[in-house]
Amino acid sequence: MLNLHAQMLSKRQCTFLIGGKLRREVVQMVRHVNNVGTDILVEEPVKPFTAIPGPPWIPVLGTLLPYKIGMKKLTGYHHEVCRLHQKYGPVVREVFGSQTVVHIFDPDDIKAVYDNDGKMPYVPPLQETAQFYRKKNNMSPGLGNINGEEWYRLRHAVQQMMLRPREASYYYPIQDEVACRAVDRLEAELDDQGFVRNLDFLIPKWIMESAGMCCFEKSLGCLNGGVDEDLSQKLVETNLKIFQLSAEMKFSLRLYRYFKSPKYKTLSSLEDYLYGTSFKLISDAVEELKALVAQKTLQEGQYNFLTYLMSRKELSDKDIMVITFSLFTDGLSTTAPTFLGNLHCLALNQDVQETLYQEIKTHIDPDAPITLGIINKMRYLKAVVREVFRFYPIGEAVQRLSQKDMVLGGYHIPAWTYLELNPYVWLQSKEHFVEPEKLMPERWLRNTSGTSTVNPYVLNPFSLGIRMCAGRRFAEQDIYVGLCRLLLKFRLQATSNDRPEQKWSVLLTPKTPLPVKFIKRE
Repeated sequence: MLNLHAQMLSKRQCTFLIGGKLRREVVQMVRHVNNVGTDILVEEPVKPFTAIPGPPWIPVLGTLLPYKIGMKKLTGYHHEVCRLHQKYGPVVREVFGSQTVVHIFDPDDIKAVYDNDGKMPYVPPLQETAQFYRKKNNMSPGLGNINGEEWYRLRHAVQQMMLRPREASYYYPIQDEVACRAVDRLEAELDDQGFVRNLDFLIPKWIMESAGMCCFEKSLGCLNGGVDEDLSQKLVETNLKIFQLSAEMKFSLRLYRYFKSPKYKTLSSLEDYLYGTSFKLISDAVEELKALVAQKTLQEGQYNFLTYLMSRKELSDKDIMVITFSLFTDGLSTTAPTFLGNLHCLALNQDVQETLYQEIKTHIDPDAPITLGIINKMRYLKAVVREVFRFYPIGEAVQRLSQKDMVLGGYHIPAWTYLELNPYVWLQSKEHFVEPEKLMPERWLRNTSGTSTVNPYVLNPFSLGIRMCAGRRFAEQDIYVGLCRLLLKFRLQATSNDRPEQKWSVLLTPKTPLPVKFIKRE
């Protein structure tokens, strides 16, 4: 009997005579292992797209009905994805209203999708409502909402500044200074039992202050406890509501595209506030920059981020606004919950926390700035952050639109199929991780041969290739300097051994406040 785990080697098209008619059928050469352990090659037909298994669906609604009547919880969609994999296998077809989505679970198939990305991968928007809002209001769509030549133009313009470690490292001193202020503010918010009041909101405000300093090179007052912090609090709350409504509307018939539903009116009002407030900050900074240029008083390195964007002739004023807006706000939904996850994992695992603390003490001077050179020496710090992504991932999927016909999992995938790459299901799997229930940063440290033992397609929080998250370097730098500064001053202690659930609202965030105590070091 043949082993079910087969490796596809190639595919070709053959002609068959059936019922007096010629039929062309794609076949694949597959390597199987027989019952005595010998490799053999077997020719297998590629199964048609319609044969892909999946949950039952009905006209118009597709598979949305269980969510509409409360049988399935939208906030638990990431768990539903795991159930789809368990029930239907490595390739699953699902229908959301008029949109068909194919879930891809096997890491080898995920690799095949990345390998076929080409120069300009096509990606569906993460937030369809944001894409719709920007188009309706005549804004630049931004990097995440476009494809093809238009996307390539924007990507090429920003990648040198945002994605190259040396260029992004310019912002280490800025992010480090904000991290020091954030730790001081955390200390000021400690109650008698060692809990930080409103930690779940204080961390996003720190991330916003850091992003504001990088974008505008001035403090927005997000951590000063005054009127400016009230404004940042409202921005954080607005962003949360936008993602919650975007998630609900993603699982809808998208009628908001044709008439203003009450839910879309609410969302649009929230978007008006978030964009309006942010664009005012950006416009003020741009005007200040232009004035300095006109007066010939602009210092070298001043307004570094905006100066770079404005020097790129291929970027319009609208492009500059939206790119800056994305850097300013994206961390609220990604960096902030990731940092909270790091705090909780370290609080639960005192041995890991102590090892990291010793590395920090070895390399970090409390009175000197943190630099790229210092961080590059801290292998354990980077391994901790990567391992925490296994326990607190940002999302359950990476999206792609297949640009050509493919064979994945033995099924024919037509060009322009909406693919969801779901390695999320493997993050706690014994198949890919030794003792997956344990926080083991060591698994990400390279062995003596210079390679990691973990399949690189199982965990990629920022995606891979040319469509990797443009803000990755800024996010990592915030997390690195934040952990270093915080652990130099505090030891973290968990008040419960349970790992809090995450909830799905387009991305994944903690469902409940994380039970972490901050104990000041002597």
